[in-house]
Amino acid sequence: MSWRDILRLLAQRSKRLRKNMKSTDGVATNGEQPVFNNGSCISSTSCTENTSVSTTIHRYEGNRRFHNEQDVNYLLPTDTEEDDRVNQQHWLIREAFGSHFSAPVHDLLENGTKVHDAGCGPATFTLEMSKMYPASNFIGTDVSPRFPESIKPKNCTFQVYNVTLPSPFPENYFGYVHQRLLILGLLKDDWPKVIKRHMDTLKPGGWIELTEVSYLKEHLKNAGPHISQCMDTMYSVVAGAGLHPNAGPDLERILKEAGFINVETVTFYMPIKHSGKIGDLFWEDIQMGCNAALKYFISMDPSFKEPGAMQRYLELIGDECSKNLTSMPWMRVYGQKPDNNN
Repeated sequence: MSWRDILRLLAQRSKRLRKNMKSTDGVATNGEQPVFNNGSCISSTSCTENTSVSTTIHRYEGNRRFHNEQDVNYLLPTDTEEDDRVNQQHWLIREAFGSHFSAPVHDLLENGTKVHDAGCGPATFTLEMSKMYPASNFIGTDVSPRFPESIKPKNCTFQVYNVTLPSPFPENYFGYVHQRLLILGLLKDDWPKVIKRHMDTLKPGGWIELTEVSYLKEHLKNAGPHISQCMDTMYSVVAGAGLHPNAGPDLERILKEAGFINVETVTFYMPIKHSGKIGDLFWEDIQMGCNAALKYFISMDPSFKEPGAMQRYLELIGDECSKNLTSMPWMRVYGQKPDNNN
């Protein structure tokens, strides 16, 4: 199955997801729109509903499952719905950038090397790459076992590992490290430490590649008031939890300060609900993400508890972005570990 076929399947599935989001959001009771208290700021532990149930590893809030470990800072759920969203993101990124990666590692992968996919989630990238490059060995890690445990290529393995903790891998081990979209999972102070660990586990001459975004509204193109307000909210939520809401534009600095050379940034402005399939898929991603983050919106404005409030708000944002041709930058940043001769 080609990635174009997969995109068509995702588009069909997104219609079903949209129906599910509308049904879980409820029926609108009035036409009033939420108005944020922009002075608010929250932490990652706030807004626990009365329906919250805890387990050792996970806690359940309503019908969504979240991490329940103190050293895991991921804000969004870790369940099947979130895996669907992350899987769709993989193909969105592949379509937008035109490839699975931008670092000059094709020949390295063809000849055979060890690859670490850090924070792999449901492991769509890991599985696709292991099939494309059978001479290389791929190790996917994540804070929870969301990856397949039995049906996978022979050159692909997985293990539970939190990248903020000491690495289980030896120094000078990997030829390529891949990590993306941990903006909602890494504390701002942890970013340099995590990149330093990746540097240590890379072989001399090896490559690292990161993909991230920014919640700073000033980075948007053609932004209207509704999407700007939404970005302000996400920025406050992420910053209030101690994470890095401007991670994407900051990656180049972090890599260079860690000692990486040949650092390059590739930026793609992702259209929001316009310009064809990419814009449609990204809009689906935004809707799923906002619904997954509903409790944080409620913490900023309790009127989001009203049935239909989130759906009405998203309709305003979608119409505005479609009209204004709004887009959001996604950054791929890669760099090389100096070899022993440098």
